[in-house]
Amino acid sequence: MRRGAMTADREKQAECAKVCEKESAGGTMREIVHSLNNVLAVIQLNASMALESRAGEDAMEEIGEILDAVARGRELVRDLSDMQHPGPAVCRAEESASRVSPALNMSGGMAADRSGEGAKILFVDDEVELARLGQRLLIKNGYQVEFFTDSQAALERFAANPQEYALVITDQNMPGLKGSELAHRILQVRPEMPILLCTGFSAGIARRNLLEQGFCGLLVKPYQPKELLSAVRGVIA
Repeated sequence: MRRGAMTADREKQAECAKVCEKESAGGTMREIVHSLNNVLAVIQLNASMALESRAGEDAMEEIGEILDAVARGRELVRDLSDMQHPGPAVCRAEESASRVSPALNMSGGMAADRSGEGAKILFVDDEVELARLGQRLLIKNGYQVEFFTDSQAALERFAANPQEYALVITDQNMPGLKGSELAHRILQVRPEMPILLCTGFSAGIARRNLLEQGFCGLLVKPYQPKELLSAVRGVIA
């Protein structure tokens, strides 16, 4: 009886070790995917904005090749994410609750649209380059933007004057307060506040789940400038 109990204990310990190992590997993979998404997003936004500036013909061709490579990278990262989080069909940026059809100009970028001009946006992302790029892009399109790389600091700033903002955009994988936790705290202060969620881990995220958590839409990293602008314009009319 005693020997059987010892054997059972060893089996439980072995099973526990396997679970811990799997969780550790999963955590490492999530961090890798998160970092890759941020790198790709920075390249994507920089290259797209450079293309919008109508550089020389040679430069535009090279930028186009960069964007093609980023598109391939996006699919690879999404495949990794889907392997980590198998689940139902995802609601990507173009399928999100905040999606509106973007009008394209001849250069392939967003046509001018000044709806909601001057509205203030709180942009939260732990990747400072990505936060600055988002700020630049949105300011260029007529919005006011304040960005934070610390979700707790963003919450404190919001709580100080919640009526100041027309929209909050937050990354999910933030240190400290996760995006979903930040959204919950913000909605406690101002229940009707529109909040967009950004994430590289889109698998298993259904529109119903987003709405239940208080989000009005989803942006899947790495997103294109037109996807960000389209999502914002879908919220701020």
